[in-house]
Amino acid sequence: MLPSAEQFAAYMNRLGINSDDRVVVYDSHGLFSAARVWWMLGLFGSQQVGILNGGLKAWQAAGYPLLSGAEHVPLGDYQAQPDTCRIASPEYVLECLLQSDIAILDARPPARFSGAEAEVRPGLRSGHMPGSYNMPFTRLQGDGALLPVTELKAELADYLHKREII
Repeated sequence: MLPSAEQFAAYMNRLGINSDDRVVVYDSHGLFSAARVWWMLGLFGSQQVGILNGGLKAWQAAGYPLLSGAEHVPLGDYQAQPDTCRIASPEYVLECLLQSDIAILDARPPARFSGAEAEVRPGLRSGHMPGSYNMPFTRLQGDGALLPVTELKAELADYLHKREII
């Protein structure tokens, strides 16, 4: 699921990123892999991380420039300090599934959640944990941009009602 702290730090250093840098991540879909990178940076101790809302598509739509080719950057000095409190163990999730006031959300598409469609990653079975809820990540965005807060609250209302989301 995650690289080791050493692997992550080495990768960030090759990108020229330092521990105290402000980092903005983006992808070509808006909120797809950028959200994963944002989460991993926070998990490994970065304090100033954001996501470009709308991603590369929004950047281009605003008329901002693009470059092609690789850029040479000096090595960074990233020190990964993982916050393991952000990761739930299988045993903890099982305990949570037995409680009515905690909701476990699965962000995959409905067909993969229901088991009607095969997993795209080799070795993983389709279907979901008993008692979990399907909240596809695509419901929280529109055209690659995160929905406004009022719309996010409306989307999450069924899950937030009397539940703590983990």
